[in-house]
Amino acid sequence: MRVSQRSWLIGLCLMVLCSQAVPAHGQSGAVGDYTRPGERMVTVKPALAYGGKVYSIHYFTTGPNDRDDSRFIYAASPETFERNAITAILVTADGEVVTDEATIGLILTLYRAAHYLYVEELPANLGKVDDTFVDEFRSITRNPIFIEQQIHALFSTPTEETAEALRGILTSQIPEPANLEGFGQEVRSLAETGTTVVDAVDLTLEAAKYSNRREVRKVAQDIRATFRSWRPVTDQGRSFVEIGGDRIDFFNALDVLSLSMRLMWLSNLQRERAEWLDSYVAFASGAASLNDDQLRAATTVQAEAHDNWIQRSNIVLDFVHDASVDLGVDLAEQVLAEKWVEWSWSTFGKRTTGHLVAGAASSVLLGFTLGNLLYGLDDLYNNFKAGERADELRQRFRAARLQVQNRARSNPGDTFDGELAEQFRVAYMLESLAAAQMFRYYAEGVNATVRQNLLALINPIAWFKGKEWREAVEELRRMGVDGEQQAEKDVGHPEFLDKAVAMALERLGLGASSPATVVDDEDPAFSRFGPADFWQSWPQGYAGGAVWTLCETNKTVNSARWIPGALPAGMYQVQTFVSPWSDDLPKPYTESARYRIVHAGTEASISVSQVSANGDWLDLGTYYFEGRDEYVELADQTGEHGGSRVVMFDAVRWMPVTTSGPMLDATAQQRIAYDVVLPGEAAQFALQVQNTGTIPWTGDSFVLKGDTANPAGVPSDLPLLGTTAPGAIASWDLLFRVSGAPGLRTVRYQMQHNSEPFGDVITGYVIVLPEELRDLEADIREQIDQWIQQGNQAIDDLMRDILQQIQEALEQQASNFLEELLSGCTGSISLAGFAIAVVIFGRRARSGRRRR
Repeated sequence: MRVSQRSWLIGLCLMVLCSQAVPAHGQSGAVGDYTRPGERMVTVKPALAYGGKVYSIHYFTTGPNDRDDSRFIYAASPETFERNAITAILVTADGEVVTDEATIGLILTLYRAAHYLYVEELPANLGKVDDTFVDEFRSITRNPIFIEQQIHALFSTPTEETAEALRGILTSQIPEPANLEGFGQEVRSLAETGTTVVDAVDLTLEAAKYSNRREVRKVAQDIRATFRSWRPVTDQGRSFVEIGGDRIDFFNALDVLSLSMRLMWLSNLQRERAEWLDSYVAFASGAASLNDDQLRAATTVQAEAHDNWIQRSNIVLDFVHDASVDLGVDLAEQVLAEKWVEWSWSTFGKRTTGHLVAGAASSVLLGFTLGNLLYGLDDLYNNFKAGERADELRQRFRAARLQVQNRARSNPGDTFDGELAEQFRVAYMLESLAAAQMFRYYAEGVNATVRQNLLALINPIAWFKGKEWREAVEELRRMGVDGEQQAEKDVGHPEFLDKAVAMALERLGLGASSPATVVDDEDPAFSRFGPADFWQSWPQGYAGGAVWTLCETNKTVNSARWIPGALPAGMYQVQTFVSPWSDDLPKPYTESARYRIVHAGTEASISVSQVSANGDWLDLGTYYFEGRDEYVELADQTGEHGGSRVVMFDAVRWMPVTTSGPMLDATAQQRIAYDVVLPGEAAQFALQVQNTGTIPWTGDSFVLKGDTANPAGVPSDLPLLGTTAPGAIASWDLLFRVSGAPGLRTVRYQMQHNSEPFGDVITGYVIVLPEELRDLEADIREQIDQWIQQGNQAIDDLMRDILQQIQEALEQQASNFLEELLSGCTGSISLAGFAIAVVIFGRRARSGRRRR
């Protein structure tokens, strides 16, 4: 199954849009202009100084939450956003709204790190490894019993040993994030149906479920590039996939796809951690500085990580192309993962590539000994030596973290220092990753010793006291994973980050609200009607004054209009200001002020109590305005006893309401309407269109417009029967008489607003059969209904197929009819009419086939 080119383009456009900065219109107003009706904006304090700018974080809420200190970011999670009715988050730099996705994510992450740096009491065991645990590494690596292993060790210099430790530190062993895992499962599921990988990726992103996850989009881009030549094929009943000219078993291909997604994510993460290491080298000083061996190791591993990132597609494709691995035979997932790891070691000759591939395979090789095949450290000595070097690095990273903490807390200042927060984050992560890697090296070293029955060579280790060896090994592995995950959650990639960035981009995409339009009673756009003697001035109001009159029961004497002028087309919340009531007024306010809102070619009436406002804005509802001949009107006729109430006339304002969807959109319930009739009979169309926009369809400006001149003779202008609210369906039942010769009549309908079409097109077909084919009507209807229900063809293609089917039926009927006529030599008039019908339909069917 291949998806349409249109679906592919939609997915590609979505990826391009999501991967770029939000359009510049997001910068058009101050941050407060992004507030929507019913929201409050809260600014988090203190601000963050970074890169010569001062950044502030703002959130918008419709709930009671008003926390404005850094603990808002510290405690943030998708659940807290929902629980506290947080509707949006924005970041500003020196007062300007930030629209770049990467910058928004960086500032939110650094602010989280800054809270840990300046405010939060850090856990005592952060990045710490028990001293007795550390001593075990040195006691083993210096034990004469292991002299032979020392001689044959994988690494001959401290630089090589340190490089191995850094490779383990930079390569994540934690499971991929849930959103990436879910994305991979959906792509694989689509690919399993025979869809190409590029189409599967685009379809999954097109659903918008994952498109706001930056890390997912990065992986999606890599997968597209790697598997762009993916082509499912079937040969002698077996399913294969061709990738770059090489054919592999279909299920092997799916497994390679799954492994590749994790490898792409790991390579991006490995590169990021290599950049942290580079940043660390630049700022570390004193006891935190790396020694010469460590610096050389860092340079080596950084280059390897960069090369891995560049070659990430080749790591996959070269494995597929290598003839030494027979991927044409269905392999178990674990077997394939093992072969991939073995191949990577022998092919690339770079240990960091082995780490990367092993990390991707480890998600499959559950319970498989990592130290045995995955990392090549299949003995106690090599694991413990690498662990010893990891500890040396950990102590350097820890010293740097403490230095940064002391600098920050000795001079807190009025803002968070973003540069210090960045250094703290780097040191915090590297220290935690080094500690996690020590636990892993320890577990793999001991596990190798147990597997080789060499326990007699070492004494029971205090760390495992009271536990079985294998149980202790698994616990140490778990401690390594937990340590890495906790660091990631704290300051690496906080769990709230994706949601917060998505909320920011969504609000930026909607844009800043335009300023409200206000018309006061002193403005030229305010007009009064009726006897001047009945109008009274009032010294209090929106701009220092207002006017009033007494109410009337059944007639209008005085009235007024507020005219907003040429408003930009859109939705507006209309409000009126009611001056504070005073004992100086002769009567209480009316409880039945009847406002008339004229908008977009129609009008709405609302009756409200002015008593309920009394010095505030009174809501009159939200309406669509298009910018011409629109106003709000209020009369003194309230239905209350004449002269018993005061009707106050002050200011009216129009507040723009930004909607998340298109204002004008229409979805046809059925995009094809048809009828099959005989000449002179009445045909019938039932048309239904759903308002899938965000504004109601009202007045004469909305119409379902058909072809003005159409051979079916169907009415071309179909007005609305009332108002069609968003989500509602407008219906028309058309009954019209068809005249003329047999053939096909076509008419197309589409919604229009002020002569501008929008939404789906409905194509109406009237099939006029010759009198002689009356008996075919039921069969033709049944066939057309079946095709419509399948819904897997474009309308024009569908009708060409319909005509072709009818032509074939006509030809068969004509052949039978002709035989009967020839045998009886009668009915020449009927024969002539029937022949004409066959010719008419034949021409249309053949014309349709030529256009294919």
